[in-house]
Amino acid sequence: MRCHLGGGTTNFIFTVSVDGGGNAASTIDFDYTTVDGTATTADGDYVLNAGSGQITVGTPSTTITVVVNGDTTVEPTEGFTVVLSNPVNATLTDGTGAGTITNDDVAPDP
Repeated sequence: MRCHLGGGTTNFIFTVSVDGGGNAASTIDFDYTTVDGTATTADGDYVLNAGSGQITVGTPSTTITVVVNGDTTVEPTEGFTVVLSNPVNATLTDGTGAGTITNDDVAPDP
């Protein structure tokens, strides 16, 4: 997921889905957390999000929302990761999702 930000916030939506595009035959539970990359919670780039998720019987997916904070600082593109763990009634085939925050701020004229 990529986003260009100035000020304000935006929600990055990560979709967790059943492999192959089908629906869950039984309830699937999992844990998730965000992990700093070049974007960090300490710098206020995004808001830490950790918890438990669930794909209910008969549905193909669920979502995880991560709040990303905009700023007006000129800086390079930054990233963070959402990591899934501890699946119940499923096996993780790809347990990570990348969030990329693309700079859209312009340096002032000298």
